[in-house]
Amino acid sequence: MLKQLPSRAVLFYYLIIVLTSGVVVTPKIVIGESASDLKQLLRSVYCYCGCSRETIEVCVCGVAHDIKNEFKQLLNQGQTIEEIKAGYIAKYGTQFDAIMKAEGFNLVAYIAPFFFLLIFGSIAILVIQRQKSEITETRGSGEKILDNNQLKKMEEQVEEYRQKR
Repeated sequence: MLKQLPSRAVLFYYLIIVLTSGVVVTPKIVIGESASDLKQLLRSVYCYCGCSRETIEVCVCGVAHDIKNEFKQLLNQGQTIEEIKAGYIAKYGTQFDAIMKAEGFNLVAYIAPFFFLLIFGSIAILVIQRQKSEITETRGSGEKILDNNQLKKMEEQVEEYRQKR
């Protein structure tokens, strides 16, 4: 039969399991952070290859592959995402920055859609309100839609139709 372990031994084994599992998990977290940093960096700049305007993350050319390896090396050397991106943009130009900064003329691109939505939305609301008011005015004015002659002609046509049936 199995012996029952003292509570101190159980606590000791439990403590060893917890501590060793923490040691195993910690390096994975560090590796995961650098991988997410690399992913964020690859999404933030365009490839300069000329194939198509795609971020380095999705570009499939050899140039993009070389840039990925270069970025990995720079991250492993301890450079930050901002430093690497600034160096890349300084080397190849601001047209390869995938994330537009909200400064200068770029503010127009951020503000213009809301401005146009406000203006055209207001115009649409005014047009709809005018059309509604015109419809209610014609209904409420009490004008006859058909005059007496037209009404008599219509009644005659209905009678002719009934007789033909």
